[in-house]
Amino acid sequence: MNQETKENMSKKTKRDRIEHWTRRHDKAIPYGFFARLSDRWCARKDARAPLPEVLLKGGDVDSAPGERTWSTPRTAFLGQLGRGWTEKSLLRYQDEVGPVRIELTQARARQKIARDRLELAQHTVENLSMPTQQQLEARVSGEERTSDEIRIARRMREHGERRKSLEAEVSKHRTALDSIDTEIAKLEETIKVKFEYVRTQAEIVEAYVRRRSAVYLAHLVRMHPQGEQIGLLVRPDWEDKPRWCAWTTPRELEQAVASHESPVAEGERR
Repeated sequence: MNQETKENMSKKTKRDRIEHWTRRHDKAIPYGFFARLSDRWCARKDARAPLPEVLLKGGDVDSAPGERTWSTPRTAFLGQLGRGWTEKSLLRYQDEVGPVRIELTQARARQKIARDRLELAQHTVENLSMPTQQQLEARVSGEERTSDEIRIARRMREHGERRKSLEAEVSKHRTALDSIDTEIAKLEETIKVKFEYVRTQAEIVEAYVRRRSAVYLAHLVRMHPQGEQIGLLVRPDWEDKPRWCAWTTPRELEQAVASHESPVAEGERR
């Protein structure tokens, strides 16, 4: 396999990875016949049970009645079902961005070094002073018979070459820093795109869970003798929604991981 073939394969691999994370994933999860039949059958079964067996109390025991959340075994099951899907997406995201985060950490370390070198070079140029008259007229070995004008011109030329050399070094460090900044921006954008992708998946799962919960509750409220009370207490909300689904940037997830905080649902932290 020649070098050109390897480069073409590498480009194709990168293109496939980019398309995987940037193509549109807006197709909703289908609410199939068996899922709909299962929700209606559970609603019919729960409609024959007394109210204490249908309702599950959530929140703290000491919470006010208006602050407590209520659910049913079916809505709790649907919430856990969606939770499992979203957590699987989160694990896949963390596995995908792991190598990218390592590269980003290394690039930030190189950025700090490059910035320090640039500041040192700039400081050296700024503090480079003109040679004094004594330094201009000083004689070195081999200049015993050299005139003052030639010696001064020679010292000024050496000073100019020294300044040009330092300015070239500043330009080199600035170019290196700009290159690292560009690399960091690309890595951060890669993580951001992947995070937006996994958040979109979570939103699709949330819509699916809410839809199934709404269908189940609609049938339960209509068929249960105390359906009106159930309708006031139980809402088709996703109580087990993970906390990270509400985050808008991957920085929040990184901070939670750095602080050893688990991105669990709000209900589990009460």
